[in-house]
Amino acid sequence: MNTDGGGWTALFSGLNGSPNVFDHFDTGYVGICPDPANKCLRRAPTSIDPTLTEIAVSCGGAMVKFPINTAVYQLLTGGGQNGWASLPATVSSIGVTPVNPNAFPRMLWTGSGANASFIFDSQDLVSGAQFVFASSYNFSGNIFDGCNGQQDTSSLVRVFYR
Repeated sequence: MNTDGGGWTALFSGLNGSPNVFDHFDTGYVGICPDPANKCLRRAPTSIDPTLTEIAVSCGGAMVKFPINTAVYQLLTGGGQNGWASLPATVSSIGVTPVNPNAFPRMLWTGSGANASFIFDSQDLVSGAQFVFASSYNFSGNIFDGCNGQQDTSSLVRVFYR
């Protein structure tokens, strides 16, 4: 909560990957939060400014931030699904740098119908290789179980706003 000057509020805290999905921002949202540090998903308040708010995502010790955009705002505040949505080009590392600095998250899966939940994803700008930064997604097995570019279903993922 104090990284990069602090002021972050957690929206999601849970283990990464498909075997650990317990709630969704979009379809079937319940707002489960039995353990705010380790198992919690809450929607952001609609009062956050969709032009001034920043989002941060951490997984496997790495953390990135970026300005919010319409698709991210719609998912995090009301569960709005927009399929794959581009993230702002100004994604930057805060704290530990991702394992592949050429592959910061560039896309966010925001769900589509019953195909719900989130994936922060990219492709390496040099090699084109798939790079999953963090996810809570169980629609297609373990294909999106990456955490900071490594196959991982045991690291803690957190999504914050400020």
